[in-house]
Amino acid sequence: METTNLGKIVLLPVGTWTDTKTYNFLDFVEYQGSNYVAKKEVPLGIQLNNIEYWQLLAEKGEQGNSINNVQKISTSDIVDTYRINFTDGNHFDYEVTNGRSLYLNFEVSTTTGDLYVDFLEDN
Repeated sequence: METTNLGKIVLLPVGTWTDTKTYNFLDFVEYQGSNYVAKKEVPLGIQLNNIEYWQLLAEKGEQGNSINNVQKISTSDIVDTYRINFTDGNHFDYEVTNGRSLYLNFEVSTTTGDLYVDFLEDN
């Protein structure tokens, strides 16, 4: 079985932001309740409001909505439809196809954020 390095594809949490540190592409930082991700390599001293280097992911705000429940709402052939109900009354529907399976083994490096994937045979 051959393992392929797909490179850094996930956000890598690196803690609270400081301007005395450099950051790598896709490093994820927290600052005063908001979260930011590095769009590319970030040199020392670059502030979070510099949109060339940083993307705001989640801004601190009021406590938000939460999931109330998840329920199966229909089945058609090999497709099940589920609904996620939120406490504000909104919902999100998604489908799951049952049947033949593709097995993948994923490993993410906690130091680099690189994703390694092994493609396995269907059982």
